Amino acid sequence: MSETLDLPVVLLSHRGPVSFEVDADGDRTVTRGAGGLVTALTGLTAYLDDPTITQSALEDRFLRLCRRYRIPTPVTQHGRKPRVDFAWPDRRLIVEVDGWQAHRTRVAFQDDRTNTNRLQLAGNVVLRYTWDDVRIRHAEVAAQVLYAGKFSSTHSGPISARRYGWPPTST
Repeated sequence: MSETLDLPVVLLSHRGPVSFEVDADGDRTVTRGAGGLVTALTGLTAYLDDPTITQSALEDRFLRLCRRYRIPTPVTQHGRKPRVDFAWPDRRLIVEVDGWQAHRTRVAFQDDRTNTNRLQLAGNVVLRYTWDDVRIRHAEVAAQVLYAGKFSSTHSGPISARRYGWPPTST
């Protein structure tokens, strides 16, 4: 049995080098063209040094949300069965982001509920978000994560759950 590593590859072709870059927002981009091998290898090094491993564009977007709202960086792809998208183990907080492609089948739907119940019964707070939650309702998502994780203002800087109306106040 052989093992494989899921690593990006630097390609050089008649079209020129491939450049791997990470911008200020943490977005990873792959571009062709000018810059040469040194630029490509420098970008690849930054890409590989990123400790946050994700499996989807939605997970990448959630990590950007965490950076934007100064939420401490979570552990990604945490655990085995079930493996969760994001975790703050010391806070017993878990976030799952559910894209339609991976969660649309009857089996996936059932597995999500079974795993969430097991995680909650083990004493964890489990928050689940969709693509629209992360993309459109990002301030509310950030407020909920800050509140559920009891992250102090020293972690979140000027951003706080209360600023974004969480928890809701009763009238």
